[in-house]
Amino acid sequence: LDLAPVARDALIETMADGMIVLDAHERVVDINPAARRFLSVEAPVLLGQPVARLFAAWPEWPACCRDLRAGRIELPLHDAAPSIAL
Repeated sequence: LDLAPVARDALIETMADGMIVLDAHERVVDINPAARRFLSVEAPVLLGQPVARLFAAWPEWPACCRDLRAGRIELPLHDAAPSIAL
């Protein structure tokens, strides 16, 4: 019995910071509850959609994240305490 995936899922699902996972085409493949709460949306609505649609209200996000394929990027959103990690 391998508990590592269970522990990872429990951590990601309960962490205070929002986390959004993108595929190679910059589409949303996973989003944790903190990110859904911040964005006021439900996960099934977002999955498969371009990340640009998620951040339409923050026009400065492309300048911060020019190359999303480079790895982990943190985008602090000043209107809220938590940040969202891409």
